[in-house]
Formats: sequence, structure tokens, C-alpha cells
Amino acid sequence: MDQAPDMLQGIEELVAYSAFDFKMEDEKTYMRGYTKQRDSVASFLNIFKDVGKGRVLADEVLPQHTAFFTSINFDDFDDFYERFEEYYAQEDSVGYAELAHNKERLENFLKINIQEDFFSWMTDEVVTAMVPLDDDGKEIAYYAMLHFDDYDDAKGGMDRVAEQVRKRSPARFEVADYQGIPIRYLELKGFFKLFFKKMFSRIEHPHYTFVGDYVVFSNDTRSLEHLIDTYIGQQTLEYDTGWTDFKDNFERRSNVFAFVQNEYLYPYLRSQLDYEAQVDLGKNKEYLLSFPRIGLQLYPERDMYRTLMYAEFEELDQMVN
Repeated sequence: MDQAPDMLQGIEELVAYSAFDFKMEDEKTYMRGYTKQRDSVASFLNIFKDVGKGRVLADEVLPQHTAFFTSINFDDFDDFYERFEEYYAQEDSVGYAELAHNKERLENFLKINIQEDFFSWMTDEVVTAMVPLDDDGKEIAYYAMLHFDDYDDAKGGMDRVAEQVRKRSPARFEVADYQGIPIRYLELKGFFKLFFKKMFSRIEHPHYTFVGDYVVFSNDTRSLEHLIDTYIGQQTLEYDTGWTDFKDNFERRSNVFAFVQNEYLYPYLRSQLDYEAQVDLGKNKEYLLSFPRIGLQLYPERDMYRTLMYAEFEELDQMVN
């Protein structure tokens, strides 16, 4: 499905089977069980076998009207990225060789060290998110968020990269300031694809800023300003009791956590479809919106992956297509 968020595309190719216990009570639906990855493919899930688990902290930054986000968690970024490279090399050896070559070229051109300047300050969470900027879903902000523990280390590393870009491509470097928070634009084509493959494929024009304990990337200044506004205005998910109650149904630590709010995802999906598909989607609108929040969590357990899916249910008396 082309309209699906990047982290969900192709998941059916990775999973051999899933088995769940299904439970409904009041206005809640639980599915607890296990997922087995396919042995015949290089599975993204294998990355998490030996990297430890981490917490979902992105709700401190993401707006309450977030349509979708995926949080990838681990206890050490270096271990995670080493496993990610192993997965990439197995899945696409030609692409991985090209990645290594382009990484070396980038380091030589900018006179930087990717490990020291870009990876060293990252800690235990990598996030992708979709947030609507309007009510009809036609304007969507895509975010890539990298967690840090030390602001000075993160800012120092990003400043070194930015300064080297400025020296070598001054026409491609921009600085703005919004509510006292710097926003920078780095015109480095394919920057994220170089390191994270498809995970950050939606970020084509990397603007970045610092919000909370994250370096946040998006495609334009407006998207970052929107995130700054909701953060300063305390309109983030952590201030939404609906979200905090929902989050309590999951384990505190895991490796993959995906969250959907259909109220905000539905307009986006509709805007991406042709007329006939919009009509079909409209027929299921009431059903989709009756599940306002859906969450999925995975982490390795024995030779499979513990899987929890939880959804809230609200009966809708009347819907207008």
C-alpha cells in the first residue's frame, strides 16, 4: 500500500505468521501473542535480538494531533546501527557497498567524521512521524527524530556538520530563528537514505532544529515551527490524558512501537486516493473512526517476537462522509 507509513510497508514480507489471544472488554480490544519472522529473508526484526530495549519518549515532543508515529527503541545506538548495517548488507549487498562508498565520499568532501559528529550523540530512540498541518489532510508534515541525552554534544556535532556544509556549499546552507530556537537547512541530497535507508525516506529536504531531547528533521521550516509551537504550548501527547491512559496498556520498554490516531490519519488517506477509492474508503469511515487509537508493540522473546496490539473503541452515533 503506497499510502502506508514507510515503516509498515512490506511488513507482510517479513512475517511468517502471528498467533494471538484476543480479548474484548468494555471499550477495549487486546491482542497478545507472538510473531515469527520469515527465515528465508533478511528480516528487519532480527536487528533487535541483541540491542536491548528502550522506552517511548517521543510523546514529550509530538503534537496531540499526530496521525501516526513509529518509535524504534534500543539501549545503545552503536549496537543498533551495527545490526542495522548487517541487515542491510544481507538484504542488499550492492546497495550496502554503495552506502559505504558514498559515506566515505561524504566524509572526505565535508571533512567530517560521521561516527563522531553524527552518531556519537544519539542514544536510545529513533522516531518517524506524520502530523497533519490542516484539517483536510492535504498538508502533512513528516518528521525524523533522533534522541540525545546531552544537548551540548548533539548541538556540537550538528554544528560541525553544518559548518562544513557552509564552507563548501554556502549557497545551500540556510539559518532561521523561531521563538529563539535555531532552524537550519542542509542541502545534502540523499543524506538520510545514506544511513537509514527507507526509514527516513520522506525527508527529502532536511531542515532541522532541537526540540526537547531530540534533533528533529523535516522538509521545511513551517513543519518545524509547527512542532515548536505545540511543544512550547504544552499541546504534546504527554499532556493528553487519552494518550497517557492508552500508553499504560503497553510494556514500558520494547523495540518497536507504532501508534495510529485514525481521526487524523483518515483525511490523509482519503486525500491520497482517486475518486473511486475515496468512495470505498468513505463506506468504511464510521468503522475506522470507531477505533480512535491503535497501538502495536514488539520485542524479542526466545526465538520469536512478543507482540501486543491494543485498540480503543468508541461507538459513533452519526458520521458524515
